[in-house]
Amino acid sequence: MIESSADLGLRRDLALLALPARAPGSLPGLDRIHLFNHGAQVSHGTLASDIPGTSVGAGRLADAISQAFFREDQADIRAALDRFDEPELAGTPFFVPRG
Repeated sequence: MIESSADLGLRRDLALLALPARAPGSLPGLDRIHLFNHGAQVSHGTLASDIPGTSVGAGRLADAISQAFFREDQADIRAALDRFDEPELAGTPFFVPRG
């Protein structure tokens, strides 16, 4: 018997359905391929398999994938922001010198 979960409907990432390798690490990059089919009904309802709802479901899928990309690169993005040093506000009352 399948147990119900109160937060299952909140888990949009279940719809990403990344493809797992049979042996972990044997096919790098396979987990970056996502299926958007009937299996996505677990978290998206009929948005994944019903033609009128596909645009909404596809938007959610695109949002989730772009968030995953951002999370992957978050440390690099933060490092680039920390290195950014262009005193574009110099000469204005809004300029705060470093130090």
